[in-house]
Amino acid sequence: MTLKRVAITLCSTTLIALGSFATHAQDYPAKPITIIVPWPPAGSVDISARALGKEITAALGQGVVIDNRSGAAGSIGSALGARAPHDGYTLTFGNATTHATNAVTMPGLSYNPFTDFTPITLVHKSTMVVAVSKSSPVSTLKELIEYAKARPGLTYGTPGLGTPQHLIGQLLNQKAGLQLSHVPYRGGGPVVNDLMGGHITIAVGVLSQYLTLQERGDLKIIAIADEARNPAIPNVPTISETLEGVVVSGWGALYAPKGTSPEIVKRIGDVARKALASPDFRKVLEAAGLTPAASSPEELLKIMESDIALWKALPDKGIKLSE
Repeated sequence: MTLKRVAITLCSTTLIALGSFATHAQDYPAKPITIIVPWPPAGSVDISARALGKEITAALGQGVVIDNRSGAAGSIGSALGARAPHDGYTLTFGNATTHATNAVTMPGLSYNPFTDFTPITLVHKSTMVVAVSKSSPVSTLKELIEYAKARPGLTYGTPGLGTPQHLIGQLLNQKAGLQLSHVPYRGGGPVVNDLMGGHITIAVGVLSQYLTLQERGDLKIIAIADEARNPAIPNVPTISETLEGVVVSGWGALYAPKGTSPEIVKRIGDVARKALASPDFRKVLEAAGLTPAASSPEELLKIMESDIALWKALPDKGIKLSE
């Protein structure tokens, strides 16, 4: 075969492949879509993913299956999402832990948030809270600090190592001179259960899991980690009103496996961003204490990079990442 014929054959093969690829993207979706949630049901990521799944179903005419795969600070489900076929039918709903800080706090992480995933869009930001049981003798952060100073080793529970909640606990230790002992869980739900059951003294979690319990009087939210007070609980002060500079927020975002068609990524992203502008969708998120927040893939990438840079700098400030 001549070189000219080889070149023509290769060109034809490439065009056929590209044509097939374009047709596949154009027909998408032709079957239900799965969104892997690397956290247990009823948490902020799960609530947001389920609400978004309904919007995707309404817009694209295919069902969305939420697959909760919790454990190891979200790394089990995220690793599964990283290995999924890049055909657009398996997406991952990650967050600040799974797609940023795990890369710093978990040596030997089995996936890479950057090289194994394609960012689609930010979906929400979340308010972090510090809570105690309803029977706790403290009702404010100042009282908690005094109480904890007299009792070194008091436990605080979080959804896992490397989470924004973990960071808040370490900042409390550093800023207030405490010796709180970290108890990492497999997600936010078990933290709430153990706080209410008296197995831990303090819980650091996401407002979406604590708001209703606070309203029912089942526990006490004593502070939030936002820069300003949250309209959902305006009487609860920020941590920074007592300890200057302690401002930490979380976020949730949608990802596809690396190699997914740009056309599919754009289509899903467009649907998600349109949903975030919908009053009904925003109402669902806000009722759960979440703040709707859209982004471009490039903006989401910058958020990930910023979080990783923050966590890499923490050991130099005397903040431990391993406990």
